[in-house]
Amino acid sequence: KEQPPQKQLCVGLFAPKSHELIPNSCSSPLHHPALNRVMELVQRIARRLEIAAFQEGGQQSSVPCLKYITASLERRTQKVQLTLIWQERQHEQSPSQLKSLC
Repeated sequence: KEQPPQKQLCVGLFAPKSHELIPNSCSSPLHHPALNRVMELVQRIARRLEIAAFQEGGQQSSVPCLKYITASLERRTQKVQLTLIWQERQHEQSPSQLKSLC
């Protein structure tokens, strides 16, 4: 069975009280520059590795996908903590792309 095309990973913020993603560039004035750099890097690597993006409300394929990411900044050290939320049907499906992204 042919799989539906996957959405390209997009970085942005959720609209208030929704799951609607409002795309933004990785130079958002709302974020600390360190967060913008990390988001730009994650987006670039994910596209290079062809990591599929989660499709809200759509039919999910059997292809594992990145559902969302969060990043927080420790201002004193400027270190960023990155959390990747991955969706897959079976634990054994973790693709090499996920390991490469980490």
